[in-house]
Amino acid sequence: MVRSSRWPAELPAKGEQRELPSRDNWDAISQREHRLCRTRPNRRIREATLMLPMLHFLYSFTSRASGTFKVQLGAYKLADPSPNMIISDVEEIISHPDYAGYDGSMGDIALMKLKSPVNFTDYILPICLPDASVNFFPGERCWITGWGQILQGESLQAPQTLQELEVPIISRDECNNLYNTTDEMNPIKADMICAGYPEGGKDACQGDSGGPLACKRDAVWTLAGVVSWGDGCAKPNHPGVYTLVPFYADWIQDTMAFEASGTLSSLVRFIWVLLLPLQIV
Repeated sequence: MVRSSRWPAELPAKGEQRELPSRDNWDAISQREHRLCRTRPNRRIREATLMLPMLHFLYSFTSRASGTFKVQLGAYKLADPSPNMIISDVEEIISHPDYAGYDGSMGDIALMKLKSPVNFTDYILPICLPDASVNFFPGERCWITGWGQILQGESLQAPQTLQELEVPIISRDECNNLYNTTDEMNPIKADMICAGYPEGGKDACQGDSGGPLACKRDAVWTLAGVVSWGDGCAKPNHPGVYTLVPFYADWIQDTMAFEASGTLSSLVRFIWVLLLPLQIV
């Protein structure tokens, strides 16, 4: 997250240690085994069965079926791993058929199936998955979290503590008006939702892709979207664009039901992730 955009006013003062609220327990980090791909988290876990962490580099690898993915759950400070963190292997990646592999494509979502179930703990907890009928309204205040850049081109420094930012929902019409250019009109599709500040200064950034856009309703945290794309970081008139979770709720449920043969449990086996290109190092 861009520091000015992703940091809420109540962040700890310099030198002060403060744990984030429990909502941030949804975060997870995925990485490619044997590679320095500690790219950000995707976070969100479905009620009792699905966990949503993100792998913004999935697309580059799934097309070649190369590499072994792992997911870190319960992470908070990347440079200072907690004993509460666990690492889980990924068994299968299920990409959405509409994804075309470029920023702004529809279908920017996938499911990941873990090789082993993961028990919920005080540090690994689910966030509710909305159904297809749920709407999120302009002006509604939601939260994003991540370990991405704090300014464009400036990485989060050690100990790389998970960051958070409150952002308001922006209507699709307003967001399209902000993004419209002579080259492309109405780039915000039906499966996308915008959140942020038209004046800029606060936003998601590189390394935050796949992170959650979470909204609290009646004391329940619900996953509204996941970081998908944008034009740079925190630019005026270019708020963050997120994959709209309710748009894909039926696909998520149908895919989970097929893979799990209709069996639900209190253990997490699926991880929902965003598909974005990754440069292989």
